Amino acid sequence: MPGLVAMATLRALAEAVAVVAVMGRWRASSEASRAPWKWLAAGLSLLLVGDSLAAAAFGGLDLLPRWASAVLMHLLPVPLFLVALARWPAPQPGAPRVGAAIDGLLFGYASYFLIWSLGLHAWSAEVSATMVVSLYGRFALLGALLGLSVGMGTRDERRWAGPLGYLSAAFGLWTLASALAAGGLLGAGPSPVLRSASYLLKPVSLLLVVEAAWSRAPLEGAAARHVGTVRDHLPYLPAVLAVLAALWHALQGNALEPALLVLATPLIALLVLRQQRALHELKVFSAELEARVLERTRALEEAQRLAVRTERMNAVATLSAGLAHDINNSLATIAIAGSLVDDAVHRGELPTREDCDSIKSAADHAGQLTRRLLQFGRDGGPVEPVDLVEAVTAMRPLLRVVPPPQVQLTFRLHAGPVLIKGRRSHIEQMVMNLVTNARDAIAGAGQILIAIDRGEGPGGPEAVLVVQDSGEGMAPGTRERIFEPFFTTKGPGKGTGLGLSSVRALVEQHRGHIELASAPGDGTTFTLHFPLLAD
Repeated sequence: MPGLVAMATLRALAEAVAVVAVMGRWRASSEASRAPWKWLAAGLSLLLVGDSLAAAAFGGLDLLPRWASAVLMHLLPVPLFLVALARWPAPQPGAPRVGAAIDGLLFGYASYFLIWSLGLHAWSAEVSATMVVSLYGRFALLGALLGLSVGMGTRDERRWAGPLGYLSAAFGLWTLASALAAGGLLGAGPSPVLRSASYLLKPVSLLLVVEAAWSRAPLEGAAARHVGTVRDHLPYLPAVLAVLAALWHALQGNALEPALLVLATPLIALLVLRQQRALHELKVFSAELEARVLERTRALEEAQRLAVRTERMNAVATLSAGLAHDINNSLATIAIAGSLVDDAVHRGELPTREDCDSIKSAADHAGQLTRRLLQFGRDGGPVEPVDLVEAVTAMRPLLRVVPPPQVQLTFRLHAGPVLIKGRRSHIEQMVMNLVTNARDAIAGAGQILIAIDRGEGPGGPEAVLVVQDSGEGMAPGTRERIFEPFFTTKGPGKGTGLGLSSVRALVEQHRGHIELASAPGDGTTFTLHFPLLAD
């Protein structure tokens, strides 16, 4: 008896500490979040009163009948705890409430079924009808408490990573302690071990309540991930244990009781319902993920198109600066020849044919350059067979103005057509970007080679386009990053870092691939491979 007095006194002290901690959290909370702590404090206060009366009764002072103190300790606090959980702040928007409700029902009912299969149905045969009602009511309420705890946090890890997680663990330990206490008193024989274990678990559960009251910030990092793992598998735990208990009962040679089968039916139905719900949520998640991927893909494609247009406009600006000199020469020729024609007219003479031919030739040359520049500035165009040789040959007037006079631009083109399927404007942009990049890599005199040929690749015949320069080359670190968007080795204001990344994107759009060979001091070679079309 002194031991029972000591254990009841210890529980009362733990409950007093828990009440003080919860009341402190209640006072420190905002008006919107105070309600749960108020109801929790009320339930703990009833536990404190019940354990205080039990300690007095064990010491020989019966202030209330045993059944009254049992009601205070075991029945009345649980509804108050249920109200506290029900008044918990709402979950985050979008939390799957139907799935959470199924998880809570499954966990709560499976916990009750587990306790029933392990002993509740046998214990009730040893006590009075009043005690039977008390036992069934007590564990039914505890099952509802556990189910509500799990349902409140199982689909929202941010709720379980804070005070609600500690409270759920506390209610779980309290339920386990109650089951051990009942087994120690009503089992095959009184078991001091089970009773001692129950006496120890109850103070521990109250310490978790204290921790819930003291916790402020949610768990983060590895601890939050562990909470998430437990949360995902927790609803199945009591169900698995209940099935194992039923199998163990059958393996002992005992006949399966009809009541066991009746109580197992809702458990099986809840398990099936949860699996169906999980499949439904997986389907919804897959559809949402697919929609997000599609949206992201469209955004990336739009960003890529914007990068290609940006580089195209940069190339147009570069060409415009280079063509200005040639067009000025044509305009000067036209101006000089026009002056000669004007002088001849004023003298009453006819203009010479040479002067008229000079004007016509200069105007045609300027017009041709302007048309090529306008054609290059156009974006898109149809996907059609494109002859690389013809496309690069037509670009020669534009390409020759890109490098300075001390850089020699040479062409080595296949004798016949080299056909690929693509957009001509994109082919022109690839060549222009690579020639511009080669020009910037050469300091002083040098050479740029453009070569087109046919080859044989792993996938069959292919068209090969090579742009090679005799510049300074690249170090290994630069080679690894050269195709990254916005990466550039040029000074501020001299490059966007999108040229080579847009070239690679365009090559891949044409179902090809690009190779790079470069070393410091040995120049750089870009080799573009495209599937070859039959002539």
